[in-house]
Amino acid sequence: MAIALLPCAALLCSCAEKNAAPGRIYVTAADGTSIQKTVYVPLEGESSSLTVRAEEDVEIFYKQAQGLTEDWFTISDIRRDAPGEYTVSYTAKPLGNTLDLRSGSLCFVSPDSYLGAFLSVRQGYKKIWQKTFSGNELAVAPGKTWTSGTLEGISSIQDAWISFNAKADPLPGNAGLFPLVVSLDGGASFVDINRSSYELDVQAGETFGADNFFKLHINNGGRVFSSESTVSFSVPAELSSVIRIGSVSIYEIPVESNGITGISESDE
Repeated sequence: MAIALLPCAALLCSCAEKNAAPGRIYVTAADGTSIQKTVYVPLEGESSSLTVRAEEDVEIFYKQAQGLTEDWFTISDIRRDAPGEYTVSYTAKPLGNTLDLRSGSLCFVSPDSYLGAFLSVRQGYKKIWQKTFSGNELAVAPGKTWTSGTLEGISSIQDAWISFNAKADPLPGNAGLFPLVVSLDGGASFVDINRSSYELDVQAGETFGADNFFKLHINNGGRVFSSESTVSFSVPAELSSVIRIGSVSIYEIPVESNGITGISESDE
């Protein structure tokens, strides 16, 4: 688990003392696995804990990234189990009907040795492509298909999420679920079915919300997407209702680098 040097540590301590002996900090997840440079919080949120072992006592706190207004990640308890050993309990809220990245830092400060370090905390992903529609939605009639055109900017991406809202018009007599076909062209496929076409069920509704938010995991078997990749939405001809689509987004899932079990000032 690589803990980088805290860039804003001057707020709490002076990290400029080059002669100070560098401490090492080891962090493991609740299941005992060593954490890498980043604590990745699942999209659905979680309540969990981390075990922290340091070569000396440290102060531990969370600092939210600038620009975020919601307290989405909170430390609920810090228990000192032994000198230099801690259990840090935390709660993270669900991301909801978006996959937009939010982040912060778990900070570790040792006032006695004038050292500071941090772990990045991240939930969600960086948006790399989005299509919005005039009137804030796209209406796809029965028997029709909408195609995105070239997905510019994703030709170097191997692993991603596509997300969107979809609802059927609540016409008289419309009840139940209605099929919508999402198709990828240019080499990508949906992870859970290993095919380039995915049929999902859409409910009738008045507004977009969490109940009609969809996220689909896509990749290209270790290869990059084609520069000609597209996504399309199709409504079966026999359907009795128009299906409306909210803005469509694609988010990159970064490839995780190999981690190490601890960090000191001299580690690369």
